[in-house]
Amino acid sequence: MGCKQGYFVFQVPPKIRYPVGITINSLVILKGCVDPIIYAARMTDIQVMTLKVQPACMDLMQKQAIMHAKQFFHYQTRQLATAC
Repeated sequence: MGCKQGYFVFQVPPKIRYPVGITINSLVILKGCVDPIIYAARMTDIQVMTLKVQPACMDLMQKQAIMHAKQFFHYQTRQLATAC
């Protein structure tokens, strides 16, 4: 690594080395996930597109929620009818 004796790897106790390694790797992955969101939020074209697409997405989600609620209600009433 950085030294001939391997100070960075072999002389650091595992109780410290493992948590530090997991933390560093987790931060690298988190940075990779968060960076696109930050850059997209700063770009004006993406902001405008998001405002245009958002109502359509909300309508679609609302329609799906209503459809699932109807299916759930239909299933529950069928279960009650067969239980009696």
